[in-house]
Amino acid sequence: MAAYTSTQSGNWSAAATWGGGGTPTVAGDTAIVSAGHTVTYEENSSIQLGAVTVNGLLSFSTGLSTLLTLAHVDLTVGSTGELRIGTSGAPLLKTYTAEIAWATTADNAKGLVITNGGLVTIYGDPAYYGANGYRAQLSADWTTGQSFTVTGDYSGWNVGDVITVHKNALYSAVNTDTQIFTIAGRSYAAGVTTITINEAAPTATFKTYGHVNNASRNVKLSKSGATVTIGAYNTLRPIITDNTLSTNANKVNFSNCLVTGFYQYTYTGSGGFNATFTDCVWRHGYWVAGGGGYVTNLTFSGLAYSNGGGFSYYAINCTLSGDIYANAGSNVINLPTNFTCSADIYGHSGNAITYGTGCVFTGNL
Repeated sequence: MAAYTSTQSGNWSAAATWGGGGTPTVAGDTAIVSAGHTVTYEENSSIQLGAVTVNGLLSFSTGLSTLLTLAHVDLTVGSTGELRIGTSGAPLLKTYTAEIAWATTADNAKGLVITNGGLVTIYGDPAYYGANGYRAQLSADWTTGQSFTVTGDYSGWNVGDVITVHKNALYSAVNTDTQIFTIAGRSYAAGVTTITINEAAPTATFKTYGHVNNASRNVKLSKSGATVTIGAYNTLRPIITDNTLSTNANKVNFSNCLVTGFYQYTYTGSGGFNATFTDCVWRHGYWVAGGGGYVTNLTFSGLAYSNGGGFSYYAINCTLSGDIYANAGSNVINLPTNFTCSADIYGHSGNAITYGTGCVFTGNL
């Protein structure tokens, strides 16, 4: 293993970027992107690198699929740094995927660290799951067979996409009320989309209006080898630690990103102001916003499901929309202050909302 520091802008795989002495592509290699440099990541590698520090710009290629794999280390975005996968005006096109995976060996210890002033710009392609969005409802009871119908045109969903389907009834079994399938085919006619799944037909009845959600995104943050069945909350999970202060608001922006097997989004000491997760999926971890830290002004839209703790613990002034479901915590939204929540909240093993102060909930419960 070796330590690399950028000496000029260039591609990650170009030796000249790192001073001509090689590239950080061997297990355990560390890398520092120096302030003022732009390094373009264009590798697709499962080799577990060492710590990466971004004081300049680390930008993932938008012209091919990429994978950056890290060992039990931090990827740190410094106060002058930016981690970029797409932009708001030019998201990573649905043709490609980008993933950062952590092979963490302890829980809630290593992951993505955002220094106050650092910028995180992650934008997947909303066209990945089609123009009608990622939330649908059953148009009729689904009782037999490997095909069901949803209201509207969801033919833009992809073969191979992961979807979740809720039974739409008070079964009160957190690990079976929502089930996961993969799309084998889809077609639109007469106002409904027929979706065929790869898996065997379920034995239970799924009622009309049950929620059907597309959980696939083309930008991913993940725990390497994460288990993704309902009720699998994983262990040895990475974290996102955001130390952004109120004076540096609106620096952390995730859009159409899939976060799998993470312990939580949180901060240490102070921070966690004004992060935005737009149309994201947070699954098979512990909390979304958690750790007892007062994450403030978080805006979250999308899907949060199958997390062992729930959605949030001690968060303030958050705005939530989308679906929050199949989470196992005894208190899914615990001790919220001044939440504005239009999300549909269903299918949990414990209380949905506990000890809220100044909150407005308008979604279905």
